Amino acid sequence: MRKLIIFTVTILFPTIVFAQLSQLYIVGKPEKSETEIVGVRDASGNFCAAIQVISDKEGYTYDSYNGVVKVGDEPGKDMVFLSADERVLEIYRTGYEPLKIILSEIGIQLEPRNVWIIRIAGEMPLIIESYPKEAEVFLDSTYLGKTPYRGKIKRGTFELMLKKDLYHDFAQTVKVTSDTTVKYVFDMMPKFGSFVLTTEPNRAEVFLDGNLRGKTPVIMERIISGEHNLTVRHKPNYKDVRRTITIKDGEELKDNIILPMTEQGLFMKRRGTWVKRRNWTLIGTGTLALAGLGCKLLADDYFNKYNNATSTDRAVDLRKKVENLDLFTIISFSASSVFLGWSTYNHFKIPKTNVKVSLGVTSSQLVASFAF
Repeated sequence: MRKLIIFTVTILFPTIVFAQLSQLYIVGKPEKSETEIVGVRDASGNFCAAIQVISDKEGYTYDSYNGVVKVGDEPGKDMVFLSADERVLEIYRTGYEPLKIILSEIGIQLEPRNVWIIRIAGEMPLIIESYPKEAEVFLDSTYLGKTPYRGKIKRGTFELMLKKDLYHDFAQTVKVTSDTTVKYVFDMMPKFGSFVLTTEPNRAEVFLDGNLRGKTPVIMERIISGEHNLTVRHKPNYKDVRRTITIKDGEELKDNIILPMTEQGLFMKRRGTWVKRRNWTLIGTGTLALAGLGCKLLADDYFNKYNNATSTDRAVDLRKKVENLDLFTIISFSASSVFLGWSTYNHFKIPKTNVKVSLGVTSSQLVASFAF
């Protein structure tokens, strides 16, 4: 029996990550020189044409389909000699993608001994940051991404714009004139503010533009600048307060509102005061009445003992006790009557709807007091 052995061979391909290179580009339009005349010949003995490459960078190398005949290297400009029938020029520089120029597409028609002039520049790193982050970046109305943004930019003049919700658009003209990193950091201006509201009393509902925002004390943040309708409501004992507030960019508005009471609220406030007074009146009147009743009962008990006393000293002592207790009884019932009168007076100060109730209470107290 044969065994079939299958080997699985896994070939691992390394992942090569290429950094994004900047691009070379032609600045402006090519120009045909009226003064330069080429005297260089190619390998076939024919006069060459030439392209003068002007740039503020150094270190360019060149290639073409027919091969470059010669390069005249001078600071800031290279004279590249080509066959007159050449159609493509390739330009190389470290750190940049190769620039392939199809000569006919940019209007260059090579002829023997003629010279064309082109200007070459490279993209510069572009860094745009903002506070806060996540602002949309537009360059000449073209969306690039969101901050923090890293990209490339060519020489020239551009309109840069940043946009973010709840912030004012930021626009600036950008002029790129040198081959250096272009970096901008923008502090965007908010178009919102905040509102801090307290009320007397607190726990009032707060509505802003018809939307419930909480109960006081309340802090409302990121309110769009401008006028807003504010309503403060504390039902059922306080009237609604309505007003217009103005929120300014980046500012905090503070306000404290004293809520006016409704008729019902005023009544409930007076009613609460009356209830407190009534309770203290009942406690005072009842306590004094009970004290008077106790003194009266105890005096009656001593009076019975006085009538049955068997000695003069004992009778004198009991008589003094009876007289003292009678005095305390009178004082207690008198004080109870004072409390009763004070309560009746305060009952008449509440709304008429409660006069009957107050009179009923005071009548009960009166009957209770004089029953003894």
